[in-house]
Amino acid sequence: MHFLNLLAIITAIQWRLIKRLNILQLRAIAGAVKQFDPEQHREHQAEPGFEPEVDSVIREIADLLQKESSVQNDTDFRVDMTDEGTIMMWAFKTCG
Repeated sequence: MHFLNLLAIITAIQWRLIKRLNILQLRAIAGAVKQFDPEQHREHQAEPGFEPEVDSVIREIADLLQKESSVQNDTDFRVDMTDEGTIMMWAFKTCG
């Protein structure tokens, strides 16, 4: 199905001209998704059997936060904290 036909279907859905899609329209949309996003499984799912170690992820996040200028200039972060404490302190300070 051509791109313009797909665009017409999407426009009709947005303007509520089509209440329910037929099987051909659904196949066109599925084909377009597959064509324009062929490796979407990589973006949304980790590799099979891949489980990051929580400790290393927390350590990396804490290292990133300690390099941030707002954290370096803040006296609250100069206290010797655990990695989890650094992340929690940063979260509380930036959320509100």
